[in-house]
Amino acid sequence: LDAEDYKPLTKDHYFFWDKSINRILLVDKENKVIFPKAYAEAGKSNSKEWYTLSGTIHLGEKPAVEGGTVEIASASDFITTVTDAIKMVGVDTMNLSDDVNMMGASHGSVSLNKDFTLDGGGKTLSNLVSTEYASVGTGDLYAGKKYGSALFGKIAAGKSVVIKDITFDGLVMGSYDIGITGILVGTINAGATLTLENVTFKNCTIYGQNKVGIIAGYVLGELILKNVRIENCVVNSAEGESGMIFG
Repeated sequence: LDAEDYKPLTKDHYFFWDKSINRILLVDKENKVIFPKAYAEAGKSNSKEWYTLSGTIHLGEKPAVEGGTVEIASASDFITTVTDAIKMVGVDTMNLSDDVNMMGASHGSVSLNKDFTLDGGGKTLSNLVSTEYASVGTGDLYAGKKYGSALFGKIAAGKSVVIKDITFDGLVMGSYDIGITGILVGTINAGATLTLENVTFKNCTIYGQNKVGIIAGYVLGELILKNVRIENCVVNSAEGESGMIFG
């Protein structure tokens, strides 16, 4: 055991904390519990309550994109899609076909320079943890500073993003060193539109230096809310310009 980052010394194994039983589990890449053996039997632990202790999980093949649509049924599907080196090229619609537990894994922020729809189908995306950022400032007071920590770092001008029929549960985003942070979007650029329909945020926490909010950090364009609920969420700002909905 490498205690610094909780990395197992055996290849293709992972450590998880199971919140439901308050135990640390050693798991193989098929998500089978190897140790403690008392929890190896089906039903002894609850993978929906697993949190990775290394920040990574086993990744399978990237799901197929058909006609611009990709079906997401697991944390692996989600991560391999949004962290693709070419940033979701060809993906216009993302559908959740099952509840997706990110198990505490992280992802890199994505900037959307296209129209995009995230359709949850009434499902839940839970336990995503990310302190990644979309860009680093280059000029004057902004040089070297990080901006845009969120599920989507920014929405480009003239683009429309729709997120509907989904619950975000237990997402933790941002850092006190990063400006313009949100659970969903860092910056909604001027001329861009973000529409939320039937969306619930539960038990989410957002950290940021300034311009910090649950839905977005900085709103320059249009934000449309239709039946949106925010329950038991926390907004933490080091400097100011923060709010429960947007910074």
